[in-house]
Amino acid sequence: MYLISIGIEISIPSRRKLMMIDAYAQLKYKGKLPRLPEDISVGVPVVHTKEKVAYVHTILDTFKTLVSADTFLKKDCNSGMGFLYDAEFAVDANCHPVPLEKAVNDKSKHRIAVLGLDYHDMTRKVTVPLGFNHLSHQLLQLQGFKVLQIPYTEFNPKDKLVTRVQYINRRLQELIREKPAA
Repeated sequence: MYLISIGIEISIPSRRKLMMIDAYAQLKYKGKLPRLPEDISVGVPVVHTKEKVAYVHTILDTFKTLVSADTFLKKDCNSGMGFLYDAEFAVDANCHPVPLEKAVNDKSKHRIAVLGLDYHDMTRKVTVPLGFNHLSHQLLQLQGFKVLQIPYTEFNPKDKLVTRVQYINRRLQELIREKPAA
């Protein structure tokens, strides 16, 4: 894509990375830095691979047991920062679902962003999220979310529903108990 404002052709993956860097700078430094041109995000598709779609679908099916209504769970969320996150919901201190609109400005509620991490989102040997996914995690935290990462090494789509629900419930409770990073 040719960017008129800066006169350079930049590939879509590079533009996605630039969007994330720009978002990080704006969130971290509260708008004190200059922004990238608006046309950096024009025409940048943000989609999951076929394999990731199947993995995320299983995660969301599991969430239907915990968070049933659409007023409580938003799916396939575009961050506007060059990446998708799989779901958004809110809970109170006891992990009970809260309608999303009630949690936006309520500090007693926890806004949760869900990131499903499949094989292609993790490093090999020592399985940790790739840099792209780590930055996505940080960006969501800077926006006020607690981020529930669900790696393929811990969540098996072929497990029984009860096992998957127990796993997500346990991880959610751990996440709520975590103290915010300073």
